[in-house]
Amino acid sequence: MDKINELFDLCGLDCILLKTSERIADPNFYYFTKLGKFENFSSILVLRRGRKPVVLANVLEYKNVEKSRQFSAVRISSAEDAAKVLKKMLPRKVGINYAATSLKSLRDFRSLLKGKKFLDVSQALGKIRETKTNEELKKLEKSCKIAAKIIESVPNMAKVGMQERELEKKIEEMIELHDV
Repeated sequence: MDKINELFDLCGLDCILLKTSERIADPNFYYFTKLGKFENFSSILVLRRGRKPVVLANVLEYKNVEKSRQFSAVRISSAEDAAKVLKKMLPRKVGINYAATSLKSLRDFRSLLKGKKFLDVSQALGKIRETKTNEELKKLEKSCKIAAKIIESVPNMAKVGMQERELEKKIEEMIELHDV
């Protein structure tokens, strides 16, 4: 929550939307939700000052996000359904990460959420993420140690005639096993 509050202070807003999809993955969505990076979500994260973050997820993804204690989950079934939920919770000015939002998505937001003013917070997101907390540094150190072990084991995994995708899958399985 400290990074979220820092973000609000930096950009001068009280609400930020982060949309991620299979086509355009916003790393900030995963940073704030702490959801697995190997899972492709098509969801919207709503950050509001002084409130628990909310993820709007479709019916298929809802089961994966509802278990989290990091945020509340809301099941949506369509863009119109998402718009109804968002209209209730969003103030007039809303931050959005232009760097990870397609022009189509931005137009859809503007069309579905008439009267809302969208402001770019991509620089503020980059700024707060460039300074690491002690917790983040510990996770980076742990991840580097695990990555070194995995890299060391790659030559033993590779076999003559093995396809690159097979080796890639084995490496991904090892990463998931270590929860990196």
